[in-house]
Amino acid sequence: MKISPNREQFMLVMIMNGLILFIVAALSLESLLSSRDQAARVERQVAVREAKEFKERTEPNETPETPPPATTPKVDVRIPEELTRPAHSPAVVKPHDGTDPRNEPARNHKPPAPIPGLSALTQAAGAGTPPPPPRPTTEETPEKTVPSETAYTVQLGAFSSEEKANTLISKLATVKLEGRPLPVSQQPIKVGNKVMYRVRLGPFASSARAKQAAGLVGKQIGVEGSVLGPGH
Repeated sequence: MKISPNREQFMLVMIMNGLILFIVAALSLESLLSSRDQAARVERQVAVREAKEFKERTEPNETPETPPPATTPKVDVRIPEELTRPAHSPAVVKPHDGTDPRNEPARNHKPPAPIPGLSALTQAAGAGTPPPPPRPTTEETPEKTVPSETAYTVQLGAFSSEEKANTLISKLATVKLEGRPLPVSQQPIKVGNKVMYRVRLGPFASSARAKQAAGLVGKQIGVEGSVLGPGH
C-alpha cells in the first residue's frame, strides 16, 4: 500500500505534536511535584517556627535560683558555772590555839648565814625553803577582769530555754582568744511574760578586743554576735 506524501507529512506532524504534548505534560508534572515539595518544606519550616514561638510564649524565661550558701548549724552548748568561775586561792586554815606543832622544829632552827656569790634562790633552796611556783602559761590565764562601767560585751543571743543557752556556752569552750578561754556569762532576763536566757562574751577592756572575740566566734562556730558598749 502506497502512502501519499501529504498523508505522510500529516502523520509526522501528529507524532511531533504528541511528543511535544508528552514533554509539556512531563515538565508540568515535574514542576507540580517540585512546587508541592517546596510548599511542604515551607509549611514544615513555618510549623517549626510557630512551635518555637509558642513554646517561648508559654514558658517564661526564668533564671534558676541559686541555692543559699551552706551555713554551720548553730548548736547551743552549756558550760557548768563551776568551769566559768575564776579560780580562787585556797583558804589557809590556822590552828585554834595559834600554834602548829609541826612548825616548832622549823621555828627553833635558824637558817644558815648567806654565802657570798650565791643567789638568793640557791640559798633559799639550801635552807629548806621551797622555790616559788611557776607562773601560769598564757593558755591557763583567763581574760583580765574589767569594771562593768567601762567594759564592752558581745551578745550572742537570747534563748527561750536555759538548755539552749547552756548548749551554746559549752560550744564556746572550744574557742580561745590568743590562747585564753573566752569569758562567757549567762543571765536570765524577763521580757514581757517570758523569761529569756541571755548569753554574752566579756567583759572586754576595749571595743577592738570585743570585735576580735566576736569575729573569732563567728569564724569558728558560725555564731554572729553584736558588740555592746559600756552600760549595756
